[in-house]
Amino acid sequence: MTSFSVTVIVPLLLIVLGWCVCVWTTAGGLQDWYFAGYIFIYLVWPWDLEPRVPVAPLACLYIWHGGKAVALLAKNSPRILGVLWFPVAIPLAICSWVWVPKGLDKSGLHDWSSFVVWLTTAVLAAWMIRAGEGWLQPFSAFAQWFAAAARALRVSPRRIFQLLGLALVSILIFVGLAKQFRLGRENLDPGSLLNRPSAVVAAAEWIASHTEPAAIVMARNVPVVWHYTQRKLIWFPPSSNSQLLMDGIRRHKIDFVIVMRRENNPYWLPPDDACFDPLLAAHPDAFRLVNQASEFRIFQVARNATGAR
Repeated sequence: MTSFSVTVIVPLLLIVLGWCVCVWTTAGGLQDWYFAGYIFIYLVWPWDLEPRVPVAPLACLYIWHGGKAVALLAKNSPRILGVLWFPVAIPLAICSWVWVPKGLDKSGLHDWSSFVVWLTTAVLAAWMIRAGEGWLQPFSAFAQWFAAAARALRVSPRRIFQLLGLALVSILIFVGLAKQFRLGRENLDPGSLLNRPSAVVAAAEWIASHTEPAAIVMARNVPVVWHYTQRKLIWFPPSSNSQLLMDGIRRHKIDFVIVMRRENNPYWLPPDDACFDPLLAAHPDAFRLVNQASEFRIFQVARNATGAR
């Protein structure tokens, strides 16, 4: 499950730790409290979240500070780090074991790798608690070999890590640019999935070709529907209160209602069908289904439901 993914939990923990370190050492600068305020708004935002996060550079900075804090604890106070992390890693490992799928498909492999990381770090935390500051002794042979290899290459260990970091950043830039070029090609292709008309557009086009210009339409996505229909639009409010919706339909003398099927990530909750189905159940004679597709339904409102026109 994504909730137990190492790619989710580790960055979040490092961000929290890095933010706390910055606030503790500097009493919190303007950028620290701006980041905290932005994240608070982001967490309580009731609508669909976009992938664009303006505070991502600050988040990366806090990950860096958090990583430095973990490295400092591992060097100077390994028992404290072990005591703090062991009770966190064990539940994460158990949850991952319980919830991961049994197959080794793409998602399953990712979940299993998270389980391995949590279990490994739990064992490492237990070793820190037992061995204390001597927990690094089993790795001393590797450290000596690495230092000898660096001397043979006439490169300092620090320089090697800098080069590895540069290579990692270069790979990330290359992957990002490749995705951008792929999206650009899809945008230029009229037949691509991105450029295919959406279900909202299909519903609006049906309204435009099958209704009178004076028809009044209720729909959730007002800008798109108005653009394609050029009809008077009334917003479909995200409410499952049947009486409220019926009062609005009568007051605005609605002729047609566009009801989109339940979407995976609707911007407004409850979604269209969760709002309209109770209304249809309460007033079955007030609406007539005039068009239906896999992603939407269009209902015509009976004249006696809205009064004389």
